[in-house]
Amino acid sequence: MFHDGAVFDAHAVRFSLERGRAAQSTNKAKKALFDNIASVETPDPYTVVLMLHHANASTLFRLGESTAVILHPASAAQAAIAPVGTGPYQFVEWKKGWGVTLLKSPRYRHAAQVPLEQATFRFIADPAVQAAAVQSGEVDVFFNIATDNALRFRSDPRYQVLVGASSGKGMLAINHRRPPLNDVRVRRAITHAIDREAFIKSVLYGQGRAIGSHFSPTDAGYVHLTGVYPFDPLRAQGLLKAAGVPLPLKLSLTLPPTPYARAGGPVLAQALAQVGIQLHIEPVDWAQWLAGTFKGNFDLTLINHVEPLDYAIYTDPDYYFGYDSADFRGLVAGHDAAPTARAGAAV
Repeated sequence: MFHDGAVFDAHAVRFSLERGRAAQSTNKAKKALFDNIASVETPDPYTVVLMLHHANASTLFRLGESTAVILHPASAAQAAIAPVGTGPYQFVEWKKGWGVTLLKSPRYRHAAQVPLEQATFRFIADPAVQAAAVQSGEVDVFFNIATDNALRFRSDPRYQVLVGASSGKGMLAINHRRPPLNDVRVRRAITHAIDREAFIKSVLYGQGRAIGSHFSPTDAGYVHLTGVYPFDPLRAQGLLKAAGVPLPLKLSLTLPPTPYARAGGPVLAQALAQVGIQLHIEPVDWAQWLAGTFKGNFDLTLINHVEPLDYAIYTDPDYYFGYDSADFRGLVAGHDAAPTARAGAAV
């Protein structure tokens, strides 16, 4: 049952999938998942059959992501502000900028086994305010807390700090459309100028891992590629010279309001200055980053991509950093068409 008593059945699943694959859909996974669905059949109330245009071993994974969540057919239009779902907790209230409150649902099939009557999710962006909320007891559990705060709580016996792997990929995104950044030699020079291990140690307090690609070690098929473009300032200088770039090369570095970006910007500026690249640091809030940087208005930006298996963003030349490679698009197409994950890894 949905929380309002409506039946959750194959009809609801079909509605949500067809909504995601509709021509006017703005679903973030439209290209990665929904465009490959040729048809959705519901032979009975408890069965859904998907026909795909081509085999894709990641389809089940994509169906498990939040972009494929099943919406209530009668309230889908209001899902962003008043969602009606299933599960142990139902939506009660959203205080914009403050938090969301959920209440235990009596319609949940195992309601008697749910120990908490209510759960409140707070929105706290400022790391100092996050730490204060935990210390005051206002917040019981905090996920993805700033690294320096996590280290502080780790030394306090009143708190338990759990550290795990994630699919997040921190990257210095480069605008491929802007000269001289459209020259691969310049982009390689920037990469060779950065000591990633030193960055992780100083900015992330050692809580990170250099990987050399947009593929997380938590994902099957990961290949360690840090050695492809190792820290080599002399090589960086040679590439800039070969590209005919007059020095100093002046570029802007846009920083979103995250601790890793604000702390990492000066470290990158110092590293690139050693090879003749001067960075003008531009701190922005998220609204500015989305309206400007994410629309392609930037030189460099320091950002963490958290979505799992999102390498397909490099197949879209219109994506904010403008990467455009027909060869890579061909590789991804071959990988997607593989009938199994093992076959896809061999592409």
